[in-house]
Amino acid sequence: MVLAAIVVGLGLGAAEAGYDGGLAAYERGDYALALTEWRPLADKGLAAAQNNLGLLYSQGQGIARDEAAAAGWFRRAAEAGHTLAQFNYGVALANGAGVARDLDAAAAWYQRAAAAGHVPAQYNLALISSDPRRAAEWYTRAAEAGHAPSQYNLAVLLSQGVERDLPRALALYRRAAEAGHALAQYNLGVAYATGAGVPRDGVEAMRWYRAAAGGGVSAAKFNLGVMLQEGEGAPRDARAAVELFRQAAEDGLAAAQFNLALAYSQGRGTPTDPTAAVLWYRRAAEQGYALAQHNLAVAYSEGRGLPKDAAQAVQWFRRAAEAGHLGAQFNLGLAYATGAGVAEDRAVAAAWYRRAAEEGLPEAQFNLAVLNAEGEGIAADPAAAIDWYTRAAEQGHAKAQVNLGYALAAGLGVARDLAQTATWYRRAAESGHATAQYNLGVIYAAGEGVPQDFATAIDWYRRAAAQGHAQALFNLGVLTAQGRGIERDPGEAARWYRQAADRDSAEAMNNLAIAYAAGEGVA
Repeated sequence: MVLAAIVVGLGLGAAEAGYDGGLAAYERGDYALALTEWRPLADKGLAAAQNNLGLLYSQGQGIARDEAAAAGWFRRAAEAGHTLAQFNYGVALANGAGVARDLDAAAAWYQRAAAAGHVPAQYNLALISSDPRRAAEWYTRAAEAGHAPSQYNLAVLLSQGVERDLPRALALYRRAAEAGHALAQYNLGVAYATGAGVPRDGVEAMRWYRAAAGGGVSAAKFNLGVMLQEGEGAPRDARAAVELFRQAAEDGLAAAQFNLALAYSQGRGTPTDPTAAVLWYRRAAEQGYALAQHNLAVAYSEGRGLPKDAAQAVQWFRRAAEAGHLGAQFNLGLAYATGAGVAEDRAVAAAWYRRAAEEGLPEAQFNLAVLNAEGEGIAADPAAAIDWYTRAAEQGHAKAQVNLGYALAAGLGVARDLAQTATWYRRAAESGHATAQYNLGVIYAAGEGVPQDFATAIDWYRRAAAQGHAQALFNLGVLTAQGRGIERDPGEAARWYRQAADRDSAEAMNNLAIAYAAGEGVA
């Protein structure tokens, strides 16, 4: 943004008593008298008076505001070599104030003032330059004169530009920050928080964030809140974090609105309030913040903080999905697959699953594999199903590991490989998946892909049984009744059968009936 015009020029001494009288009147706020004193001098060609007359017209002080008249007086003084007027006329040209907007002409006038050492002109000249190197030269001249905005902008160029020099950039940020430049204070805080060019130091980061927050930098309030929430650089203080998120949220910062909503949703640093959470999710969502759009959609789909509305959920999932949010792409696919809030369309579901799957979301990879395996909405493609099951399985998705193991056992879309079946069942089983634990028990009992080992089969059946897996309970009964991998115990077998029967296992009911008929293991 171009700097505003300087308010008033310097006095010229006793030789121009009328001019000095105008200055005195101006300082008292008597703009009409200042105008009366300066106009005759301006008409006679006194450049300083012409400049000041331009300022009175530009600000409507002592006379009706007239930007065209202001620009005319600035130009007359500028052409007479008055440095401040050259700057002010450049500002008028750059802003199109009372004269046609012309950045090239503005640059030419800034150049004349800048060459005379006028620091704001040097800054503005850098600001409108299309050449980063030329801009850096002018920022450097202004920065060396102690101009904090130039120090800041030069630091930005040096930290990101073609002539990257992070140590120098940090030194400039520090100079500007110590002069009270809020954005420089913020960037210095970021450097300490991330260890960019300086040793990572949470305490120093917080110090500079606090200074920047005091200067109104919303991102500093947000970052300070994050650090207090996580206990970085200061003891953890969730309530203080929420207050900072609130301040930044009220400033309109979407990330802070999202974090404030999250705090209300989770009851972190503030009482749980689903309605307030929805309010702040919505504000961030309406700014295009994809995380908030997704969470607002979830709130609609689950009825948290507002009535359930599957159609609204789909709308917000779509907005977040189109912005690249993987979870939203998956959930939108799920909505199309189940017809929740939108007409069921497995082909569209597959398309959304694919977008998330290609970015590595295992849940989407699994669901896409299922559609390929079953040919729902898309042509059945067992090989593609194997590919997507494998990708999800390699990321630890237990259901994908089980389905991949089953496909390898059955030779569906892949060569039959019982050893690999056992590998995938084991990985899922070790993560606690009951069906995988049961299946691993089955292959150990049968000796398929692994050496037959009834004791190991018993162990895996027990793990699945502990989770209520009816078939594992039944198989434990069978092996206990037969004394395979465990000492034969008809009474214990009956107890396993009873538990399986309680879970509607017809086989267990039959074997329990036989035990009662034979009077074996039951009273």
